[in-house]
Amino acid sequence: MTDRLLYGIQQVGIGVTDVFRAEKWYALILKANIKVIEDHNPATHMAPYMGGKSRNKSAIILLNPNGGGGFELWQHTEHTPQPPNRVIKAGDLGINFISLHSGNLDGFRNHLAQHLQDYQDISDSELLLIDPFGNQIHVKQTNELAPKVLVTGVKECTIGVADLQASIQFYQQFGYSLTEQVDNVDLLEASLFSKDKSSGRFGSFFGNSAITLIQRKDNRGNKIYENRYWGDPGFIHLCFDVYNLKSWVNHFSNKSPFTILSNEDFKMGEAQGHWGYLEDPDATLIEMVEAHYIPIIKKLGLVINLKNKSPHKSVPKWLIWAMRLKKARV
Repeated sequence: MTDRLLYGIQQVGIGVTDVFRAEKWYALILKANIKVIEDHNPATHMAPYMGGKSRNKSAIILLNPNGGGGFELWQHTEHTPQPPNRVIKAGDLGINFISLHSGNLDGFRNHLAQHLQDYQDISDSELLLIDPFGNQIHVKQTNELAPKVLVTGVKECTIGVADLQASIQFYQQFGYSLTEQVDNVDLLEASLFSKDKSSGRFGSFFGNSAITLIQRKDNRGNKIYENRYWGDPGFIHLCFDVYNLKSWVNHFSNKSPFTILSNEDFKMGEAQGHWGYLEDPDATLIEMVEAHYIPIIKKLGLVINLKNKSPHKSVPKWLIWAMRLKKARV
């Protein structure tokens, strides 16, 4: 049997207080206008991270047609979402922010000028947005993209950690290679890049990605989700798209065992797959998803069946284009 494969960052979970408002904002401002999934079934498996019980929820997964990881917008509809009890600072334990790429940052600025006035220029090649729910999103210029690509999906994830070396070793298990370490005044940083990934299935669409780990030198990083539920506002998880989830579960069994594992044909909305969660050394949640069926056009019965396709072969380009027909609300 083919060993475990990782195709890239599939999505980042984002807790919001109004999933439909979030859908419109991410589709309009970040051009993530492909709706992959909309699901309103109770979240049963995540009970250990939600006060020990199943919770009603609404979730929508959006993709940017230019590639990169998606955005899983997640709202509690039973429990009142609780915002962070303090301002999130660099190095706080958990996902601090995500980064998207642009082949034409000035063009993206022009796009923002039409729809959003409130953003911050970090430099000529990077800007910062805050979504309506307080989540930080960076957009970076890259010469690897064509100028027509104003913005992509998720390409980088910045995570606060307590022990930089332990976290480097953890994330290297996903095929990320250490490219740089920096000793700043107050922070230690490590940059990792996904050199060891498969281009099969949706791997080319997700593309290579980076993870930045930040440790505070004073060791006083606060846990972002302390005394709050998974799904409350903030970045709730980093999700990798994989093949052979059973092998991944076995790999981590003696290191950081999976705390959540679905059945092998779990349905979320109209999609189906096998997924699970494990924790990094600071209990930041990492999801791994092995997709089996992805609906494209329900009325026509057009569904991507990945179970009968080689894990090393990319999905046809026309299927990627067909997904663009599943438009998000704007």
